[in-house]
Amino acid sequence: MLSAEQRHTCEENPAGYSDLKALFLNCTLKPTPQLSHTQGLIDISKAIMEKNGVAVEVLRPVDHDIAYGVYPDMREHGWDKDEWPDIYRKVQDAVILNEVKDLETKRFVSRGIASLRDSSLVPTCRDGSE
Repeated sequence: MLSAEQRHTCEENPAGYSDLKALFLNCTLKPTPQLSHTQGLIDISKAIMEKNGVAVEVLRPVDHDIAYGVYPDMREHGWDKDEWPDIYRKVQDAVILNEVKDLETKRFVSRGIASLRDSSLVPTCRDGSE
């Protein structure tokens, strides 16, 4: 998967990143296991991160039942199901968050995900300050 140059760069990197977690949100419209060209882009970045000790998880929002809305948990506002609270815990736990999408997908998925439930994503630093 990685080119010889990419492998060499990873192997020669003296830094360690085993304390980092990365989460990729693959915002394709194609559910698993359908081929996602976006996944090809993710796979290269994922391989580089893993080679450097980063714990990486890839999640396809299209595979999850995410209710539309602006509240952190839409089940409290009339929806029967909402997997967003579990996904959001992963977002909060990740040091590196990558939202990957192509232009076709951007209009549809980002409407629900990019807001990342606006009310629950107040930018904060690790010490809790804004």
